[in-house]
Amino acid sequence: MRSAKGLKGIKAKKITWQKDEAKIVRIPEQFKITPATREVIAATDDEFGDIVSPEREAITQENKVKASDALWTLTR
Repeated sequence: MRSAKGLKGIKAKKITWQKDEAKIVRIPEQFKITPATREVIAATDDEFGDIVSPEREAITQENKVKASDALWTLTR
């Protein structure tokens, strides 16, 4: 590899830099996954005991968020 511009499209895990023969490795991008949840929200009532809002479910879908980009680092 001759320049940093060429690193963007490379999918190899290890490469050697031509200029100084340095060995570098690719650290893949990382994702953070929040699991799906199910929560039961209790019914609420007023001071007279009348139901103001009934018991209900709140469901959150699983979510996948990119936590970091792929990067290259030197090896020893």
